[in-house]
Amino acid sequence: CKLAGAAGCTFVHKAVVAIQQVEEAEDDRRYVVVLDDGGRVLAHRVLVAAGSYFNSYPLLPAGPGGANVELDLQLAKSQVVRLQLGAKDVERLEGMPSVIFKGEHYACYMLPPIKYPDGHWYIKLGGFRDGLNLSYTERELPGHTDMVRWYHDHGDAEWAKAMESMLHDLVPGLVPMKVVSDSCVTVQTPTGQLYVGQVAKGLGVVAGCNGFAAKSSDEIGNLAGRMVMIDDFEKEETWSYELPRSTFVPRIEK
Repeated sequence: CKLAGAAGCTFVHKAVVAIQQVEEAEDDRRYVVVLDDGGRVLAHRVLVAAGSYFNSYPLLPAGPGGANVELDLQLAKSQVVRLQLGAKDVERLEGMPSVIFKGEHYACYMLPPIKYPDGHWYIKLGGFRDGLNLSYTERELPGHTDMVRWYHDHGDAEWAKAMESMLHDLVPGLVPMKVVSDSCVTVQTPTGQLYVGQVAKGLGVVAGCNGFAAKSSDEIGNLAGRMVMIDDFEKEETWSYELPRSTFVPRIEK
């Protein structure tokens, strides 16, 4: 955000409730972004990065006549734990990198100590342990209401305890001042790859990171930003990223 602000970006701190095509676009501003207070923003290009809320609102006017379409996504319960650290642990872990760990009995990602808005330092982990994973049927969030209800919860207590033990296993000697369990949502795609592409001219999406975006978000943002600035996205030669465009093609729900 600081870099964007320094480059002259204006921040509008409102929720977006719809994106619509402009029938007679002036100056090539082909989209109108509708805000929750009734305000409207005209745009040449739009990059939609709505996470688990992608299909909760009409954000993709990419169908015939500007009709809304939805992405082929599935939502599933997930959660993380955060251990509040004292000064000694923060100092001891200075310079710690982000970690993805795949062991014999569990797999997880772990972020280094980060200072949160409450002024405290936390180390964060999300992961799964054999024998404690909820089945997909138990984890699935079929609708918007189910998702919101899960976000308002603090997750599964047994699941949180398992993740806390992973943290102590990977970083021995931690003396946490507090343990916080947070619920979150994994946005999954049928391809297993994230979606990065334009679903209509100048209308880009980045979605469905399948639970693997925590330490890759900067590069995902770089990829999505480069993608939405392409004028002739349909032409293969306009794609300049190191990985092929076909890897990231968004799928529309049929």
